[in-house]
Amino acid sequence: MSQASSQVAAAATPRTRAVAALRLWQGTRRYLRATLIALVLGVQAVQAIPEKQVTERSLERPEYRRFLRWVRGIFGAAGIAIDEQTIHRTLMQRDTALLAARRELLAPFAPLFEATSTRQQWALFISAERTCYRLHVDARAAGEAEFHSVYRSLEQDDFGLQPALAYRRVRAIYNYGKRRGPGPGYQGVARYIARRLFASDPKLESVRVSAERLYVGNPGDPLTSSGMEYEITLSRSEL
Repeated sequence: MSQASSQVAAAATPRTRAVAALRLWQGTRRYLRATLIALVLGVQAVQAIPEKQVTERSLERPEYRRFLRWVRGIFGAAGIAIDEQTIHRTLMQRDTALLAARRELLAPFAPLFEATSTRQQWALFISAERTCYRLHVDARAAGEAEFHSVYRSLEQDDFGLQPALAYRRVRAIYNYGKRRGPGPGYQGVARYIARRLFASDPKLESVRVSAERLYVGNPGDPLTSSGMEYEITLSRSEL
């Protein structure tokens, strides 16, 4: 090999090595990405297993009964005849072992969930209650005997309260629970609403904030009201 050829080969060697290293990294990166995606999907599949045990009360939930019908349909398509009660009893018998396996599989990822604040479970989407509450605001002007409605969530907003009250971080302050009632900031939210209304309309003398208890039926059924709860009435003189 001539001296010129040797110089060309020597000059090309670092570039060749760099190209080879880059190709190796690109191939490795694809495998790493595929592995991480598969891991995330696997963890999500395990998390999708309900963390609440199946009990006799589960049969009261329409969502659970629909699930039993769905499972029965899958077995039926495979030519296996099985009734919903049998599926339910089997789930109750195997549920403890299934939940234990779920906890063990997710345990290694607990520090990651804690560090990234991603501990919310799928139960958020499958455990919604049939009972809910709708915020109401009524007002009364000086000399009036009765209150009149000025705000109902998603229905009426005479004073432009919706943007503030519908914001999720504000809603979390006063959000109602069937067992615990309104949040600890409910009184403060009521005072905030009253101040806004009194500032907007000098004729108003009193403001009442309350929650309408509603029952959500099957899709297409109208909401059923059980009356008003958690009423707070504030006068202009109190603020």
